[in-house]
Amino acid sequence: MISTKTAENSARTAIDHTEEVTGLKVTVHDLTHRLWHLLPAERFRHAHPLCHTVKTGRDGAKCIAFEIDHFRTRAHLVPEGRIHVCHAGLSEAAYPVFHQGHLALVLFLGPWQNRPTGDEATRALEAIRQLGARLHRIALELDAPETSQSVSREARIRHFLLGNYQRPLALTDLAEELALSPDRARHAVVESCGQSFRELLAHTRMEAATALLLNTTLTVEEIAQRTGFPHRAAFTRLFRRRMDCSPRDWRCNRQA
Repeated sequence: MISTKTAENSARTAIDHTEEVTGLKVTVHDLTHRLWHLLPAERFRHAHPLCHTVKTGRDGAKCIAFEIDHFRTRAHLVPEGRIHVCHAGLSEAAYPVFHQGHLALVLFLGPWQNRPTGDEATRALEAIRQLGARLHRIALELDAPETSQSVSREARIRHFLLGNYQRPLALTDLAEELALSPDRARHAVVESCGQSFRELLAHTRMEAATALLLNTTLTVEEIAQRTGFPHRAAFTRLFRRRMDCSPRDWRCNRQA
């Protein structure tokens, strides 16, 4: 058994090392929830700018279907992992981790903007296999198993917002997710995250919007639509309050 702090340090070090040696981004799909409290919420989704652009677009549902419905149902056929090309044409390494015959983790490494060479693919698959073995061992050695009920409320709240900020979202949606009344959910967000639901949702959307401003050529209006704002004016008002300039000026200054 290892302590939570030791497990957290080990998991983060292993992921950082994998990203350093490959130059690619690690994404972890944890079906057991045992690692949820060890890693930042962003680690459990494809946060690469290219992936984010596709996921927040009109074909975003195809990404979810490819990652979850397609790969997970076929994971037992590729126990050593594989290099695949998603529907958007991006290449990545994918590796399933099993425990007692059941799929426990799915690790992704990528994406490459161009199809990788044979050597690049071999190195990536070996790196992700080693990472999978390390994360599996860390999960097994934790002092106590994590379940969806024992995962910290803060982690559950942040995961929910990261997975749903693109659509219209109300406190009642989060309350349903947490099985709480809206009033209790309102207090739970402040107690767990130190911000109100409205503030936390705005922060989540702003983080996504600034990433799109920096890494894509999408218009301000398109970015507003893809990050859950009802219209461009609402996005621009919030952006000005937080950044003291318009989204367009902020993008121009950063790109310059």
